[in-house]
Amino acid sequence: MRNYLCVIGAAALSSSALAGSVTTFDSALNAGVVIGSGIPNTNFAVNTNTTYGVQTGIKALERFLGDLPNSGSTYIAQPGESPVSGAAGAPADPGRATWNYLYSVDLGTSGLTFADVDVIVSIDFDPAVGNSNVFEFELVAALGGTIDGQTLFQDSQNLGFGFWQAIGDPNITPFDPFAPGEYTMNIRVIRDSDEELLSEVGMTVVVVPTPMAAGMGLAGLGLLASRRRR
Repeated sequence: MRNYLCVIGAAALSSSALAGSVTTFDSALNAGVVIGSGIPNTNFAVNTNTTYGVQTGIKALERFLGDLPNSGSTYIAQPGESPVSGAAGAPADPGRATWNYLYSVDLGTSGLTFADVDVIVSIDFDPAVGNSNVFEFELVAALGGTIDGQTLFQDSQNLGFGFWQAIGDPNITPFDPFAPGEYTMNIRVIRDSDEELLSEVGMTVVVVPTPMAAGMGLAGLGLLASRRRR
């Protein structure tokens, strides 16, 4: 199945029900957070497939500061640019959003390595509500097979990083960190031998100014995001 790096115009980002799997929110990863420093192992949307021992997790976090408020798999972020570091008074980092996304794929006790699966990552760069055009790539191929023998991979990125635009895919629209809106992201793990979906998890990041977020509350923002995606 691993015959592409990036395709897709209208991918569905909602997680499907999988046999033997459970999706939980405000959860920790089995493997913990093994990248970066100071990133808490909390506040993830997590799908755990107990039949195969495969776990996927995803969350948004405020860059250099930590967890964002959330309602289930909907995370609330502020528009604007992040600082260049976590130091007090650090200047803005041009083009970088205040938030990062972090995802984890843990093949756990499945007996599989990344040579045996496809990991499909779908990322929405367009803040338009209900947008279904996403950039989608197969992780193992994109990394040139360098993780083939491994069983755990984690990554944290910002939609404002310059390398995204260099890819040149039409579904990677120019990113504006000041634009309010919503972004959807999804991770799927598919076994190569029979193309069975082993684990899937997704999230929505709603970027909204503080006064609106305070007025609506987390429950209201979660409901709004749900309605927008219908």
